[in-house]
Amino acid sequence: MYNKKGAMNKKALSDVVTTVLIVLLTLVAIGILWSFLQPLFTKSGAKIQQAEACFAVNLEISGCSVSATDANVTVKRKAGSANVKEVRLIFGKADGSTMVVNQSDVPSELETKFYMSSLGFSAKSVAVAPGVADSQGTINYCNPTQPVTCK
Repeated sequence: MYNKKGAMNKKALSDVVTTVLIVLLTLVAIGILWSFLQPLFTKSGAKIQQAEACFAVNLEISGCSVSATDANVTVKRKAGSANVKEVRLIFGKADGSTMVVNQSDVPSELETKFYMSSLGFSAKSVAVAPGVADSQGTINYCNPTQPVTCK
C-alpha cells in the first residue's frame, strides 16, 4: 500500500475498498434473494410430501347400498404406507350436488371398513378421499376416487 518513497498509495487503497464493497453488496443481494426464495422452497417441499403421501395410499369403494335416508359404504385400503387420519365419503345426490361425511375410523393397510351414514336423502353415488397428515399433523385431503353408483 506504500510506494517506493514511503508515501501511501491511494490507488491500491481504492482497489481494496472497492473489492470489500463489492463483496458486501453481493452478500446483501444473496440475503435479499434468499428471503424471497426460501418460503417458495418450503411450500414446494410440503406439496411434494403431500403428493407422495396421496400416491402411497390407495382406497377403493368395494360396496355401496342405500335406503331412503341411509347409506352403507364398504371401503377397502390396498397396500400403501401413508399416514391416513380420516376418510372423506362424498355422496352424490340426484340433483348433482354432493354431501361430505368425514370418518375418523380409517382402515389400516390391506383392511376393509364398513361405514353407515344417516344422510337424510337417498344417495346416488359415493366417492372416497383419504385425509393424510403432514409432518405438523395437519390433515390434507387427496383427490377423491371416481364415484361408484350406489344400489
